[in-house]
Amino acid sequence: MAYIEGTDGYDVIKDYSGDSIINAKKGNDYIYDYAGNDTYIYNLGDGQDTMRDTGGTDIITFGAGIKPEDLQFVRYSNNFIIRIRNTTDKIDIYSWFTNPTYKIEKFQFTDGTIITASVAEGRLETDKIVVIETGYSDSVTGTIGNEIYYVMGGSDTIYDPGGNDIYEAASGNDVITDMSGNDRYFPSWGSDTIRDNAGNDIYFFNLNDGQDVIYDYGGTDTISFGDGITKTDLSISQSGNNQVVSIKGTTDKITILDWYSNSQNKIEKFLFSDGSVLDFGGTAPPPPPVEP
Repeated sequence: MAYIEGTDGYDVIKDYSGDSIINAKKGNDYIYDYAGNDTYIYNLGDGQDTMRDTGGTDIITFGAGIKPEDLQFVRYSNNFIIRIRNTTDKIDIYSWFTNPTYKIEKFQFTDGTIITASVAEGRLETDKIVVIETGYSDSVTGTIGNEIYYVMGGSDTIYDPGGNDIYEAASGNDVITDMSGNDRYFPSWGSDTIRDNAGNDIYFFNLNDGQDVIYDYGGTDTISFGDGITKTDLSISQSGNNQVVSIKGTTDKITILDWYSNSQNKIEKFLFSDGSVLDFGGTAPPPPPVEP
């Protein structure tokens, strides 16, 4: 059995060799497998992978920290998407619904639990998927239901009146307004503006995500910083009534509007990939991290 290992960057892996173990590792990778009974290894932080498997009896093994209940199964067109909840990680399995040979037959976890393809399909979430991919400046209005927005390019404007929504943006300077619900924001590259008016929300921010502006009102909210951003990388300052969180040595920053004028406008926690937390839940924001 062949063992194929990627790098911690962007990889394109093509396997014609029969039965293989494939570990693409970190980065947003493309995996093409054309034969054999294969095992795909996927760990937390491995990124956003696209997979095309055309035969055999195959399995994805999830590493430590990924439990069955962490998986969110979504259909987009004929693809089967597996999202790891509260992370930016996902696996997009190409053409799953067009041909049974394109399916991955089993998903296995470190505790020995196995989910079959048929069980996973039975757990498909019914969220409406909205794809904005013209590359122009589009304006979209959602519904009070749960939506997943994929914003592929351009500087777009999204208004959503309610529901527990997920926003995943690529390049562009997007403006997102969400009126209620427990939402997840993945703004990615560009200078984005997010206005969230209620709910317990999570904002994900990675290196090179640009200069974002957040207006958040109410709820218990979190900014989750990705790999390469630690407590001591933050420079926290006040500008008027706003809090500015800059990433040292980069142009990345987050401006949180009206932080100092109303406790409802705070983001209560900053979470880091090493598990550490800055808790801003008190009546006054704590001081910036002390330089080592």
